[in-house]
Amino acid sequence: MTKKVTMAQIAAAAGVSQPTVSLVLNGSADNARIKPQTQLKVLEVAQRLGYHRLNQPVLAGARRIALVLDGSIITNDHFITALNEANERANELGLTLCQLDTANNDQGCAIVRKEINSGFYAGVIIATNVTSELRHDFACAVPQVYLNCMPRNNFEVCAIVPDDYGASYDLAVSLVGKYQRPLIVAGDEWMRATADRCRAIRDAYQEQGIAVSGEHIIYTSWSFKNAFTKTYARLTDRAQPRPDIIFCGSDFLAASVYQAVFCAGLKIPQDIAVAGFDDQPLASNLVPELTTVELPYAQMGAMAVDLLQQCIQQKGAVPAKINRLKGRVMLRAST
Repeated sequence: MTKKVTMAQIAAAAGVSQPTVSLVLNGSADNARIKPQTQLKVLEVAQRLGYHRLNQPVLAGARRIALVLDGSIITNDHFITALNEANERANELGLTLCQLDTANNDQGCAIVRKEINSGFYAGVIIATNVTSELRHDFACAVPQVYLNCMPRNNFEVCAIVPDDYGASYDLAVSLVGKYQRPLIVAGDEWMRATADRCRAIRDAYQEQGIAVSGEHIIYTSWSFKNAFTKTYARLTDRAQPRPDIIFCGSDFLAASVYQAVFCAGLKIPQDIAVAGFDDQPLASNLVPELTTVELPYAQMGAMAVDLLQQCIQQKGAVPAKINRLKGRVMLRAST
């Protein structure tokens, strides 16, 4: 009969203390702030020695990966495209993708950290529905890839994010020759995506000798009502020159801008052009159809799974890189 492997034996082989082994194997390593490298080493040694409490050890060829969603998501959120594509790609690779949700709070995050360090997952994708720097720490002992986010002040990771600057720049370059009086209706001023998109539009116009200053940008906090109210006030203010194009931070904001333009007695695109961002289904259903830029979420979701698979197969040897994917410009009737 095979002799039972003890935690003391694992501790000796891994060069750590027995309490450390106990914490790792019982999923409590994060609470004790045990380094991810140490956690992984303990799991490797436990598997090699044949410790049987690990029901589905990471290094035994487990085909289960986790996708941690850190933040809320709503039914019409276009990030669902990334989740669906990630799941389909996982299935194609013979992987089971299990979605975990932090519920956007510290308690939920702690529960998720314990789960992904349980030894049941070969790797983890950490995702947010809004491009952002993570507020929570997801240090874990398995390979990880970041989707639409990255850790705050740490760029030495494998991440996939949209190229908001590049896509917005391409959009502005394609329209600057026709429209010289831009107005930007943006979302939250503090967001990296908002800053990148505004900077790209300003750079594209600056190259043509057209200055776009702060007075040409309206921040709306992604509120439909705020976007309508502020845009309508701007368009009906006879003390200011009327813009000939409005760049919107999202297709959702563009829909409210459409209303403001119509209520101001103007027509799109005859009197004023409008461009959005995201290429949600809404864009092609507006009248006139909305010029916009796609967010490449489908490609990002599939790429996250592919990169994680490489990390798993190469035992984390895939080099750290921030992969920025640029979406296509979709020119339609609104411009």
